[in-house]
Amino acid sequence: MGYGIGDWEHSGEEWQVDKVRSMLIEKNPGVILNSRLRGKGDYETPQQVIDIFADCISKGGNLLLDIGPKADGTITGEQEHILKELGTWTDKHKEAIYGTERGIPYDHYYGPTSLSQDSTILYLFVKGNANGQVTLKGISNKINRIWVVGNGTKLNHQVMSKVFWNKYPGLAYIDLPEHLLDQYCTVLAVLLDGPVDLYREASGAIESN
Repeated sequence: MGYGIGDWEHSGEEWQVDKVRSMLIEKNPGVILNSRLRGKGDYETPQQVIDIFADCISKGGNLLLDIGPKADGTITGEQEHILKELGTWTDKHKEAIYGTERGIPYDHYYGPTSLSQDSTILYLFVKGNANGQVTLKGISNKINRIWVVGNGTKLNHQVMSKVFWNKYPGLAYIDLPEHLLDQYCTVLAVLLDGPVDLYREASGAIESN
């Protein structure tokens, strides 16, 4: 269970955040505290907003941000931070966001995706640490090039489990070094040799392989 402690108009000292954190952990050792606990929380809210935003993009939707202004019409420092971080991240990855279409099913890539309007560039949203590698399944197209959106670094990949006697296109393993990871969500661009062609079995799902 999570608890939200709001900082709003008060400082960490006024909220006695260390005391509050200790009290909550003592009552419930498994408690998860969000970033409103004046830097003493367990996670950062901008990460959550960007994760939700990526999921919306993948489904072809829009995200309505809700902020709660104070009585004088100003917004809290935390909310301002979230909006600025989201804006910075969005500007860095705009090619994968603006003018794109909904992505591919999750059984081809376990995470949010989007497609360029001509469906020749597949964008992969990589949440968290990818442990050095990203897997793409059942893409019949040839992959021409892969790069990290926002800095253009080209990435290596290899296709495995593809055999001549089966139409299954195999799995593409994309190398993603840790130093290229975005602090919130990394985005990869996969340039295909034509509009995305997804391999589907008669059942409608790709082979697990």
